[in-house]
Amino acid sequence: MEEIYLNKRLNNEEILKTISEIFTELQVFHYDFTENSPEKLNIDNLAHIFFNTDDGFGSREFNFRISIYRTPKVHEKERELYLAKIFSEQYRIKTLVPFSNPDDPGDPFYDIVFDGGKIYLADDSKVDDSTGGDVEILHEYHLEMFDFDKKAEIIKFQTT
Repeated sequence: MEEIYLNKRLNNEEILKTISEIFTELQVFHYDFTENSPEKLNIDNLAHIFFNTDDGFGSREFNFRISIYRTPKVHEKERELYLAKIFSEQYRIKTLVPFSNPDDPGDPFYDIVFDGGKIYLADDSKVDDSTGGDVEILHEYHLEMFDFDKKAEIIKFQTT
């Protein structure tokens, strides 16, 4: 499962279109778990994936979350970053993904923020579900990114 936080709300059609254009060999559905599943969604078909949306994690800025289900189980974190970068660039918005900083792996408050074609390391330690604190941008960050094929499988390394 991949989770991406956005600073702007997108509608389900925009999200469906974007994911479908990225992973063209998968069939994408919106399913929010409040109703019956989409009629054509076949849980036994590995080419069927779905997403839902809800409020973010307490940040005032990144208050919209997209969760994507049933993608391949390997390289989920890399795929999450890949998708966040695409959503940021396509809609000219900021996106956030929780991140484990290799220089400080015990600190759970790091994030990667994509904004304006740049990648930043951020700190969400001031974010609280009840007060809605802010994510602090720490500095621009070099991140090794991966590309994915039309079936959401990892294919190659790219440097940003």
